[in-house]
Amino acid sequence: MRTGSARWIAASRWAMVFGLSIGLCACRKPGGAASGRGVPSLGKRIGEGPAADLRLTGDRKYATYLANPKKPRLEGIPPPMRIGALHTVALGSDSPRKLGEGITNVPGGYLFSPDSHWVVYLAGYNAANQSGELYAAELANPASTPVRLGQSVSYSLVSPDSRWVALVDSGILKLGTLPQGPFREVGGEVATAQFSPDSRFLIYQRKLSAGAALMATRVDLGKSWRLAEQVGDYQPGPDSRSVVFARHAEGSPDNTTCFSPVSPFQRREASRLRWPCRRRGLDPRPAFSPSLPTGNGWAGSKERSPKELGR
Repeated sequence: MRTGSARWIAASRWAMVFGLSIGLCACRKPGGAASGRGVPSLGKRIGEGPAADLRLTGDRKYATYLANPKKPRLEGIPPPMRIGALHTVALGSDSPRKLGEGITNVPGGYLFSPDSHWVVYLAGYNAANQSGELYAAELANPASTPVRLGQSVSYSLVSPDSRWVALVDSGILKLGTLPQGPFREVGGEVATAQFSPDSRFLIYQRKLSAGAALMATRVDLGKSWRLAEQVGDYQPGPDSRSVVFARHAEGSPDNTTCFSPVSPFQRREASRLRWPCRRRGLDPRPAFSPSLPTGNGWAGSKERSPKELGR
């Protein structure tokens, strides 16, 4: 299974092939014959100049890419990182549409809604503080104007049913319907968030400075409740009725990480459900991965299902 970094690097390689395709198409003379040594065209030209980070929507009807990508002049950034102008084009069309400037190819820089109807992106991305202005653009309507969702957004995601969007704007988690809200403030000092597969719950984690607490809220209600403190990785269960997460095992002599299940339907502290890692036969190694679940079980838990973990 590829990690997020591996998928990012792989996408960058495909982006280079896309840029090469544009360059070769640009070699064709108006008369139709290719210049030079007769290099054949690889497809229809949709733009000139360098391009990177070619992506396709889930329905394979639209493509996006970054035009004139440049590497930020900032020490410590990932080598593949680029910032450019985001364009979209319907497959089969030769009329790309420019969506915005200053969009990055790093994970979270821009993403598609699961129904392939929207692209959500950070414009004017600041590599130093890893934030930008969040916009949502309708792919099927080229005449529509992108909708501004947030000013200094560091994290965003769209629900599996494509109805809701969550964003962290200046450290405050906001939740609303896509694209125009209304948006409500869910909590402060938030680092990341995830929707349950049925889109009914939003699970979010507060920053380490705020205790790294794991919280939950229903998308159609205004209250949140605490699931656990000092949480590392976490993942909503595939049944949308449980959450599995890693946390520091208090009192453990080897300070290992244990895995705990909790139901977001139960508004109580998850610490009441905890157990020593070795007592349940769990693998104490920090093998938790955001790519969970794998198959019918959970990585790092010896393929125990969420129901079995909750016994």
